[in-house]
Amino acid sequence: MARRFHVPCGWTAGGSVVLSAGESHHLATVLRALPGDRFELFDGQGRRAVGRVELADPLAARLTILEELASETPA
Repeated sequence: MARRFHVPCGWTAGGSVVLSAGESHHLATVLRALPGDRFELFDGQGRRAVGRVELADPLAARLTILEELASETPA
């Protein structure tokens, strides 16, 4: 999975994450994400997950967490 996106808030597998306005703008406008697109999500603390874009609006985007990935060592 080549596309990565930083999600600073916590998540749970099978749950969804509603992004802030700034994060939503970046996902929808800068990255041009569309519903159905998949990203490797990371939180900057070592947690990773696979997420699918459900709503890609510049003001309110939402991702569904499909699965947790093995943790990585934070830089």
